[in-house]
Amino acid sequence: MVKTWLAGLKNLLLYPVKEGGIGGIVAPSILFMLAGRIGWVGGTFLGVYGAVPGILLQLGIVGFSGTYLYRIVGSSANGEPSPPHWELKKVDFEEWWRGIAPFVVSYAEALVVTVLLLLAMGKFSTDATEVAGSGRLIFLLCVSLFFPVNLLCYGVWGTFKIGTVFKSLSLMGIVYVFTLFPIFALIILLIAELPFWRHFILSAFDYALVFYLLQVFSFALGLVYYKEAIRGAVEEDEDIEE
Repeated sequence: MVKTWLAGLKNLLLYPVKEGGIGGIVAPSILFMLAGRIGWVGGTFLGVYGAVPGILLQLGIVGFSGTYLYRIVGSSANGEPSPPHWELKKVDFEEWWRGIAPFVVSYAEALVVTVLLLLAMGKFSTDATEVAGSGRLIFLLCVSLFFPVNLLCYGVWGTFKIGTVFKSLSLMGIVYVFTLFPIFALIILLIAELPFWRHFILSAFDYALVFYLLQVFSFALGLVYYKEAIRGAVEEDEDIEE
């Protein structure tokens, strides 16, 4: 049991460094770091508006990196043991939107829930600072909860209908998606918020770690569906034999 668990963990951790996956870590990390520097320089010398080009570049990188993440979910869900080769087939708005959509939808859902919870808390609290301070924590927790479901739905079924998860996964698979993966996503978010952006070299390692963990995360997410599909196929064969 322990050996099987360790073998599975080793397979997860080594997944991004297999053939094809390194580019999905190195390229976006360097580009994201350079875009951050552009934004920092622009903001330092030109004020708030000077940081806009860097921010737009980072949004572009997140979008095109996101296309690779949902490709990983899809290939993992089909039983592929190695990551797909990282490449940009074309650079256009449609491709960028497909990549950033799971992030945007997760953030939008988290924002709505956060605002509603803050409004509810505001009714019972006269301390506006306390309520506002809770907003950031609530928002991060909500993003961590919604992102795994949205990425799985979009990567496997091409939709954001959460009901699809409940229809397609067993109780154990649903528990994984709504417990372990949100914890994993929260860890990635917290690492992404480390103050390494102030240091040129350290920020590159920080971004590389985030993109590495996102690949592990996406592979594991697709693997949940794949194992569910295999289990369902085996049970169906047993029913036919009976």
